[in-house]
Amino acid sequence: MLRTQGDFQLQMMQAGHAAKIAEINAHADVQSELAAFAAALRPSGVTWVDAFNGFVRPFLTLCFFALYAAVKAAQFAILQQDHSGSAATLLSMWGEEDWAVWAAIVTFWFGNRTFNKERGRG
Repeated sequence: MLRTQGDFQLQMMQAGHAAKIAEINAHADVQSELAAFAAALRPSGVTWVDAFNGFVRPFLTLCFFALYAAVKAAQFAILQQDHSGSAATLLSMWGEEDWAVWAAIVTFWFGNRTFNKERGRG
């Protein structure tokens, strides 16, 4: 069966409409998430509640960092038992997963600020 130019045009229009609907839905999802995030950051008017709300995320980050440091210190102590030297031990302890954790932390704490400055919000 031969397709005409009109068939191809119709297919292209349908694909364009589907892409536009997907874009509209994605935009709506982003706007919904932003509204929920803004509502969570709205001050309650109770000083200690607002202070606690601002304290939770940095506190959890510091707790995770302390746990991560403790695990790495234990790993270092165990690996030092083979007497391969501190530099070799440190290099053997830092892998792809560590780079991923490091990148996630740096992006979380500093990446958003950079993006906001570029957008004129910071």
